[in-house]
Amino acid sequence: MRLFINKIGQVNTVIIITLASIVASLLITLSSVFIMIDQGVNLDIRGATVVAILIPAITAPLLSWHLIGLVIHIHQLEEEMRKMATYDALTGLLNRQAFMEQAKSMYELAQREKRGFSIALADLDYFKTINDCYGHGTGDRVLKSIGEVLRTITRASDLVCRYGGEEFAFFINGTQEQSLKLAERLHNVIKKAKFEYEGKEICCTASIGLVTFSGTEASDLEELLNLADKGLYDAKRNGRNQTKIYENKQEKAPPNKVFS
Repeated sequence: MRLFINKIGQVNTVIIITLASIVASLLITLSSVFIMIDQGVNLDIRGATVVAILIPAITAPLLSWHLIGLVIHIHQLEEEMRKMATYDALTGLLNRQAFMEQAKSMYELAQREKRGFSIALADLDYFKTINDCYGHGTGDRVLKSIGEVLRTITRASDLVCRYGGEEFAFFINGTQEQSLKLAERLHNVIKKAKFEYEGKEICCTASIGLVTFSGTEASDLEELLNLADKGLYDAKRNGRNQTKIYENKQEKAPPNKVFS
C-alpha cells in the first residue's frame, strides 16, 4: 500500500480517499433515508444527499492530507536508509557489505551450477599523490567519476563495488577471457579519463588482480578475494597499469597482462 501511495503521490491519494468517502457516505445516507421513508418518515432526499456529499468532501482531505504526507515521508526515509546501507555515497556503487552479501549468494549459485566466474580487485595507481598534490576534494571528484565509468562498463549480471578507499571489487560472471576483456576496457577508460585541477590535467591508471573460479573448487568467496588481492599486489609490484591473473589453488600464475 505504501508503495502505491508513494507512486501516485499525496494529492492523488487524498483525492481517491475523498471520492471513496463521498461514495460511502452517499450509500449509507441514502440507504438510511429510503429505509426511513419506507417506514413513513418524511425526509428531504435532496438535502440529505447534499449533506452526504459535503461532509466527507470537507473532512476527508483535512484528515487524510497530513496522514498521507507522513506515510510518504516515512517511505522516503526508509528508501534513503536502505540506499545508504547498500550504496557508497560518493561513487554510487555498491558498498563493501552489500557487495559481500550479494556476491556470496551469486557464488553459492555458481558453485551449485558449476558455473565459472571471476573476482577482480582494481586499485587506482598513485592515488595518494592526487590527494596530496590536489587535495582530497579533487580526489573525491576523481573517485566519483570513476564510479560513473564503472557503472557504464559492467554488465547487469555482474557486481561492482567500492571496496575501500580507491579500491574496487568485481564479481564477473563468465569465463576468464570475458573477465580479461572487462579488465582491458577498465584500463582503457580510466587511462582516457581526464580530470582537471586549476587548469592542470590529472590522469589515472589502475592495477588489477584477477582470479577465476571454474565451478569445481571447494573454495569460498573470501579466499578468492585474497587471491585477487595477491594478484593486485603483484600487478603493483611489477609496474602498475596491468592485470595480474591468479589461478585458484595454484602456486604459479600466468604472466601479467600489461596495458600501455
